Amino acid sequence: MRIVYLFILSSFVSLSLIAQSDLERKASRALYKFDYAAAAEVYEEMLKNNPENKTAKVNAANAYLAEGNSERAEYWFEQLAKTKGAAPSYKFNYAQTLMANKKYEEADKAFEDFAASAPNDTRAKFYKNNPKYIETLVKASPKYMISNAKALNTRFSDMCAVYFNDGVMFSTTRN
Repeated sequence: MRIVYLFILSSFVSLSLIAQSDLERKASRALYKFDYAAAAEVYEEMLKNNPENKTAKVNAANAYLAEGNSERAEYWFEQLAKTKGAAPSYKFNYAQTLMANKKYEEADKAFEDFAASAPNDTRAKFYKNNPKYIETLVKASPKYMISNAKALNTRFSDMCAVYFNDGVMFSTTRN
């Protein structure tokens, strides 16, 4: 009877490992195709099965960051940054995502934590030498005004403008 229980237990363990590796392959395929949203979903699924999977947390955070979902990236980088012995890069990325999400006071604290954990890092040195950097960025007024040049922009693909014989030459899909 003991052998039967061991067999059943080993079957469940091996099936969960196979399922996990299938998810890892699925996530890797999504990343290979630059489908960061799909990869992030797979990593989330992996984390439901194993909430302590550090690699899945890192990959989920990076996938969300790559797809431009800074709110979800912030969540996972926070999970990583607040673990004991967290790598300074997690703390830096957490601070960056806080800043992207306009949580400037929290970002300032996170940058302080990062600087304390990696005093020789050039980014930490920059922060220590410019403690009001975030405040400066927030208060800075734009130096350039971007507007649509309606006289030039069309519904066609126009590109590669260069000066040529006292004029401008460009590629286009116009007739």
